[in-house]
Amino acid sequence: MKASPRLIAANLDDAQQRDAIREMTRDYFNWMNGEIKRAIGLTISDITGMDQNAYLTGMLETLCATRPPESVFHLVELEGEWAGMGGLRRLEDGSAEIVRVYTRPACRGCGIGRWALAESQQVV
Repeated sequence: MKASPRLIAANLDDAQQRDAIREMTRDYFNWMNGEIKRAIGLTISDITGMDQNAYLTGMLETLCATRPPESVFHLVELEGEWAGMGGLRRLEDGSAEIVRVYTRPACRGCGIGRWALAESQQVV
């Protein structure tokens, strides 16, 4: 029987969680970079004017800059492995925006991203 996924509010003081966010964001960007390049012939670096590694270094603070109820960023653990991540950030007008929802390819199709987003909506 498969274990249930576990949702964890990201904590940048935890080195393992920080590394998981960085690693999954790198996976996400590599996938996204390929999709953008196939679609329009440009890379993320072409569009942003930043080296991808430089962006990854600064993105942790952006993703987890505030805490509930202003924002929440979750990691999803499944069977002892990081399976996905994502969250919500409240905007000035009171609405919220989705922040980097990503599920690793081996875990896709199980509803992990949808579940993490629904749980995030309960917090923000």
